[in-house]
Amino acid sequence: MKTPQVPAKRGRKKIDLSDKETLEKIKHFAGLGLSDKAIADSLGVSPRTITRRKKDSVIFGDTLRQGKVKAVADVSNALFDSATSGNVSAQIFFLKNRGSGDDVGAWKDRTETNTNYSVNLAEIINDRKNLIEQVPTRYKAINHASNADNTRVEGLVINQKAEKK
Repeated sequence: MKTPQVPAKRGRKKIDLSDKETLEKIKHFAGLGLSDKAIADSLGVSPRTITRRKKDSVIFGDTLRQGKVKAVADVSNALFDSATSGNVSAQIFFLKNRGSGDDVGAWKDRTETNTNYSVNLAEIINDRKNLIEQVPTRYKAINHASNADNTRVEGLVINQKAEKK
């Protein structure tokens, strides 16, 4: 008698991402500033699994968020402490990055000014056309003359100079 063979399971081994220990790891990794892809790599799952679990499980998504919020809070507190204790670089960084909206205490190191100009291109083109039309009347025709070597000299003579001669 043959015993029926049980087919082997295919695919990856299922990893439980909802147990307390794994959630603490995830929170810690997120708190270190790791991206979702880096967290997935460290847990041995695909980034798609992390994305899927964030959608499927509120607890999982909240754990990731809590880790990231804690990291930002810790760094913000350290920056604030450093800025208020006299670190000029930290003060500048804090002021530049705290926001520039209409909030109370908003600070900017640059001011922006908007200026509107109105340009009438038709008027400019007409002025230039008038100047071009005046060129023949402003200059006398080419003056032909000879110098001592009997070589021909050509040049433009302005009307005023031509009249004075």
